[in-house]
Amino acid sequence: MSIIVDHLYYRYDAGTAFEKEALTDINMVINDGEFVGIIGHTGSGKSTLIQHLNGLLKPAAGSIYYNGEDIFDKGYSLKELRRKVGLVFQYPEYQLFESTVINDVKFGPSNLGLSNLEVDLASFDAIKKVGIPDNMIDASPFELSGGEKRKVAIAGILAMKPEVIILDEPTAGLDPKGREDILSILKSLHREMGMTIILVSHSMDEVADVADRLVVMNAGKIVATGAPAEIFKYYDELENIGLSVPQTVYLMNKLKKNGIDVRNGIFNPDDAIREISRVFHI
Repeated sequence: MSIIVDHLYYRYDAGTAFEKEALTDINMVINDGEFVGIIGHTGSGKSTLIQHLNGLLKPAAGSIYYNGEDIFDKGYSLKELRRKVGLVFQYPEYQLFESTVINDVKFGPSNLGLSNLEVDLASFDAIKKVGIPDNMIDASPFELSGGEKRKVAIAGILAMKPEVIILDEPTAGLDPKGREDILSILKSLHREMGMTIILVSHSMDEVADVADRLVVMNAGKIVATGAPAEIFKYYDELENIGLSVPQTVYLMNKLKKNGIDVRNGIFNPDDAIREISRVFHI
């Protein structure tokens, strides 16, 4: 279930005086079961890129292949693609519209031609996976907190049984507890279900703890890709394009420069505590 992006270009307002190239020669492979973080500051092209991955935008040039098929070929079913590759937009709670949580979650699978029983099973399973308690199922989604609304929106995508889920800044505007809950859900989906997850963010701290691989974007181009520990070695270059690495990376590098023999590639605070304890025999 790989996604291959092959020499992709996209231009806003093409053919007008306001034409602007938003994506330039994007090449990328996302393998089955990967957890990929797409990182970049505002305007880097990351949101534009992910809208191509399930056919919402059509490129000026280039191709996208899902399971070996070009999604822009004539006759290819974009409706089927969008069931398999689910996209959760930034601030997805603005797309909630049903009177109850369960009805909102049921909306997607109800449009797939499933039986009522299949819709019910898929919807209640999705609600359970995101941790929505039973006493909220019949509540109005508009009465929930921001974090709970995000869970409802994610459940609505999960109920359609996607193979890939793409999330655009899923923790934007949430408090620390809300961010932690959403990231915990994503880690669980990846670990327990083997789901392919693509997480778009501008926060290195956020993706460092969850992603297997990072794709760094700047000015509509991919400028780096690799495991988090590898990417974070280049913190000076990242700062030059408006990104900062997790604070733990700065700390460990400062210790290293001061002659303290800590291991390289540590960016998780818990790992840093263990490493410092090891070095100082605490």
